[in-house]
Amino acid sequence: MEQGRPSETARLTALMRAAHRFLDHPPLIFDDPLAMGLSGMADESATTSAVNALKRDLADIDSEDVAETRLRTGRLCTVTRARYTEDELRQATQRGISQYVILGAGYDSFAYCRRQSAFAPRVFEIDHPDTQRAKQARLRELAVDIPPDVTFVAVDFERQSISEALRSSGYQFGEPGFFSWLGVTWYLSDEAVENTLRDIADVAADGSEIVLDYFLPPSMLAPAERRAMQINETLAGKLGERGGNCFTPARIKDTLQRAGFSDVVNFGSEEANSRYYTNRSDGLIYPKAVEFAKARIARER
Repeated sequence: MEQGRPSETARLTALMRAAHRFLDHPPLIFDDPLAMGLSGMADESATTSAVNALKRDLADIDSEDVAETRLRTGRLCTVTRARYTEDELRQATQRGISQYVILGAGYDSFAYCRRQSAFAPRVFEIDHPDTQRAKQARLRELAVDIPPDVTFVAVDFERQSISEALRSSGYQFGEPGFFSWLGVTWYLSDEAVENTLRDIADVAADGSEIVLDYFLPPSMLAPAERRAMQINETLAGKLGERGGNCFTPARIKDTLQRAGFSDVVNFGSEEANSRYYTNRSDGLIYPKAVEFAKARIARER
């Protein structure tokens, strides 16, 4: 992202969550009532227009069919990762975890939409200060109060570690926490991914858990999905946020274990379709492009 400006990919992620409410049939995989406002859209018409404009931009890179595949893939990956993460977080809170750290929080809305739910951990939103300032401004415009148990932790990832940032945030290092790291690994080098995971593992208490997502390599994808991923790289480059790092399930497991995590569980397209996409009237299926891994810290005693 450009210095002095909020992340554009974070805004587009919110736009994809908003579009899911209008473009796909109920039941929604993930319902985010704040996504439209957080993405800067005034209403359904503005949201649809923004998605259509994005489709035209993508079609200029390749074709309308590939652009449609890219947008559908991005939309379903976005809402599925949010749903899966919150499902796993809910189970973690039932096991006694009361701290939730969102790495690269962007315009995530968990802290403002789920406060009346049975699980309400203390939330630490970690992101670049430019993105956080823009998000807080949007929340004020939407008249959304920031709960007292939400802490914004500003981090310039190029100059500061996550553990350093958390030390001054009120995070309780002696207690287990739940970490989510979504939509980020594709933009980082192998070294940066492993260093971040090791940084988390070094400070996380026994019993802490993490959920992250990762792109599969093009060799594991169908031709249309491979081309959609190429569009991803072109679009990210135009936004100043180049990406392209991919993992196989075996490699992400190895990376997590080297960093200090254990009990790694993969959640891919087969599991996602079985859990979230059965008997849909719109025929949507989760694409084999982005998968998820969950792991925990289990210190040797």
